[in-house]
Amino acid sequence: TYLAGRSTMSRNNYAESSSTISLRLINLEYKKLKVAIIGYGKMGKIIEGFLIERGHSISFKIDKENFHQLKDINRENTDVCIEFTGPNSAKANLEILVGNGMPVVCGSTGWYSELTFIQELAVKNDTSFVAASNFSIGVNLFFFFF
Repeated sequence: TYLAGRSTMSRNNYAESSSTISLRLINLEYKKLKVAIIGYGKMGKIIEGFLIERGHSISFKIDKENFHQLKDINRENTDVCIEFTGPNSAKANLEILVGNGMPVVCGSTGWYSELTFIQELAVKNDTSFVAASNFSIGVNLFFFFF
């Protein structure tokens, strides 16, 4: 799992606190979030069910047919974006979202050659970014830290 942007912990702090993450998540009161799902395929629909079950709302469901709406996502209508597409579109999606200052959790793989660029963009735009090859861990870390 890769973290970038505001509110991230150093490697030492993460290592020291990682053993308590699961215990803290059990007792954590979650803020009800407005979430944009980027990649509304099989996994996007599973993520949607998970979010709705926990009381969150879906602000956008972006797929190939409505890709143009990606630029409409902003901090007024969305708290966080979950990007779960593929290596061919993830980098472009992340560049738009992180470039617009949106916090993003990315479960897509295969685009990591561009990871440093996206991390630097997150820092530049004062936003949060989590790239998680194991998506369930990444989502839990995002809700824990942010």
